[in-house]
Amino acid sequence: MRGAIPWQVDQIMRTLDRRGQSRHAAKIAARLEGALTSHEMGKKTGIHSTRTLNSYKTTVLSFCRFQKEKYGIKDMTKTSPDAVKAFFSDRMLHSKHSTIKTELAAIEKFATALHSFSPDVASGIERAIEEVRADLKKMDRSEEASRALENPLEIISELQDPNYRLIALLQYEGGFRISEATWIKEHQLLGIKQDPYTGNIKGYVEVCGKGGKLYRSSVSQKTYTELQNLIVSSTKHELKVDEYDYSMSVKHAAEKPGVDYHGTHDFRHTHAQKRFAELQKHGYSREDALHIVSHEMGHSRPDITERYLK
Repeated sequence: MRGAIPWQVDQIMRTLDRRGQSRHAAKIAARLEGALTSHEMGKKTGIHSTRTLNSYKTTVLSFCRFQKEKYGIKDMTKTSPDAVKAFFSDRMLHSKHSTIKTELAAIEKFATALHSFSPDVASGIERAIEEVRADLKKMDRSEEASRALENPLEIISELQDPNYRLIALLQYEGGFRISEATWIKEHQLLGIKQDPYTGNIKGYVEVCGKGGKLYRSSVSQKTYTELQNLIVSSTKHELKVDEYDYSMSVKHAAEKPGVDYHGTHDFRHTHAQKRFAELQKHGYSREDALHIVSHEMGHSRPDITERYLK
């Protein structure tokens, strides 16, 4: 299919437009076709609400633009299952699970519509959606449990790509989010300084966090020097890797030691607990240590940081 992305999305999604038609009759027809659960019924029926149609199209459009930017795919009938997984891998770090579930429903409808254009592509997307749902359920089950890793260096040592090992160290030692650690430019390097709270000598890096909030955190001198040397020697004076490729490499590395791993954000949880314990050993009260860690992690409120200390 050729044409601007909004036009393509409109052409594909209009195959499910059932506005003005009976939703009740559509459900009866779906049951006759063998649909038993509400999920199965949803896959066999169209969209009967203008509000739902517009909401789904907005999500699909956002995904398609992401896919074009990250994977260079301009024809939406050739949508990649990997792009679907990468899109939601990013969403899991930045959105509520309830929001992600709604977005999954939208992309699933997109896959249903694609059956009219590319059945094999549509089936691939549906399999990718099931993988994302499985990952989401795993994360839901682990929300109440600690996500701190017992031995993060064991996972990091399994990474074959030196850039991935460096990024994992940045996440573990500095507590950076995946989006912050996978793209760092030279001007973000603030030099090697003394930690004002512990007196240790560390390297400082400034990143742009959620909501455009700037914050700085520190890593070991060794990690900082490695990062600095890599950036200075690179053509564009930056460290930049694909978030999805990195996260998948870490996931595979975590499978070898057999650790309880939920995602790269585990490194950030581990950092929070390690830094909090370090500050308390240096005589800071629980409240003071909490505020310091919260500030260093770019959180807007200390109660957000509390979740990382479970």
